[in-house]
Amino acid sequence: KITSLEDLLKTSVYYDGTGRMDYAARGAGASIVSELTSDTYTLGTHVSTWSPFWRSGKRMVGNPPVFAILPDTRIGSCWPMKGRRGSLGIALAQPTIVRAFTIDHIPRQLTLDYQTAPREGDLWGFLEHTSPYIKEGTNLTTHALDNILAGDTRGLRRSSYGRGRLVHLSSFNFDALAGQPFQTFEVPTSTLADLGEIAFGVVVLMVRENWGNEHFTCIYRVRVH
Repeated sequence: KITSLEDLLKTSVYYDGTGRMDYAARGAGASIVSELTSDTYTLGTHVSTWSPFWRSGKRMVGNPPVFAILPDTRIGSCWPMKGRRGSLGIALAQPTIVRAFTIDHIPRQLTLDYQTAPREGDLWGFLEHTSPYIKEGTNLTTHALDNILAGDTRGLRRSSYGRGRLVHLSSFNFDALAGQPFQTFEVPTSTLADLGEIAFGVVVLMVRENWGNEHFTCIYRVRVH
């Protein structure tokens, strides 16, 4: 029993609840890739103090995307991504063979609006045009960035990321009604086998749908393992 208790403490305190290294943590050196990230939602009127917005002149400006890679997941400490569909680009702390990712959100019992939670989407790995060649005969799905990312991609095409491609790593269905503060999604073993030793320095979380809010989606935290 003592050993089990010690393991529980290590997991909850030292390993942030998952028992896995988070390569997307800002404290470890990860950062946001603005060219691969959607706009932040901005309000024109005052909102309650628990919301992810702060006053800038006459507007209420949303928290910046970096909030999505910080460990603070208290209510309101999220990035309000504009719309129901969008993306978050993350430069990982170091190139990593991605095996899983975790999405955090306020549990249903503690939030006033669970409809802002992401519902379904995908994690993509970014491949530069000089990245290792993906061998033929695999079942990997790859796309040009402007075929995947929402919104105006003209600036993206002019950036250093414009010549790269995205490879699909895994999908997620986040259950906002489950009451779990975080949910982990594995990269399929078949995908890992097809990728071989390819390590990704940048990943993109694509949100395809949230739980019903028409205006914005709250991304509390994204971890990459």
